[in-house]
Amino acid sequence: MKELSALLALEKRGQKSILPVWHKLDREAVAKDFPLLVDRVAANTESLIWVVARQIVRSIIPGRNETETLTRFLHNLLEDPFDRVVVRTSLLREQRLLRWVENWGPEIDGDIWGPKRVHDFTCDICMLANFHYEYFHQVTLVLFLPFQVQVFANERVTSDVEALLTQLSDLFLWLDDNRDLHGSVLEFATKRWCERARGRILNFRGLIFAGRRHLLDASQMESLQRFNQVERGTRILTYDRLLDAAASIDKASGVPSNEP
Repeated sequence: MKELSALLALEKRGQKSILPVWHKLDREAVAKDFPLLVDRVAANTESLIWVVARQIVRSIIPGRNETETLTRFLHNLLEDPFDRVVVRTSLLREQRLLRWVENWGPEIDGDIWGPKRVHDFTCDICMLANFHYEYFHQVTLVLFLPFQVQVFANERVTSDVEALLTQLSDLFLWLDDNRDLHGSVLEFATKRWCERARGRILNFRGLIFAGRRHLLDASQMESLQRFNQVERGTRILTYDRLLDAAASIDKASGVPSNEP
């Protein structure tokens, strides 16, 4: 109990230190032996393991301060050394940024999860949108590359990015050839999504975030624009697109536009 008291003391200073994980326990058992923990948000091993893991990660990675604008929060995130888990967790918390990037309006019913494995490929975030006026679901597989990564060289994508694009292309070909397995691909989704997916086509595409605008010269920016203008299964965006989303959301919320 001394260790528990010490952790509780740290939390009183604003440091998140405790996320109980209940294993083969119910509320009554916890209340009997650990009354201080009974009303706390907790993970439970009866849930899927990825649900428990996500709860643990979210509890130890700092979120946005209530007084911090979305633009400032994202600006600070992009100034720190690249950490895929931190980036992924931050965007899962602030899902409106990805919704803005994907142009999800109020008429689109969608959910966002991460990370997810589709066939033999693991994405950082999976976005699933239900278009009420169409007979398909849009599944976007999102991947995060380092902020400083070089995407284009000599007007072509670099070898590392090309290898990733090839993996995605091979995955989409496999999905096209195995449409009868699309239901199993959505095993990670909630029951409501699996039910809605019956009789609908799943349209898969990729979205890669990589690099920053100020690191690209004029030729590389032109190459990026040409790449995304061609009809293909995957788009490449710089992380500044997320900053654009944050600024737009802050502006709509009445936040001063002079935030960095």
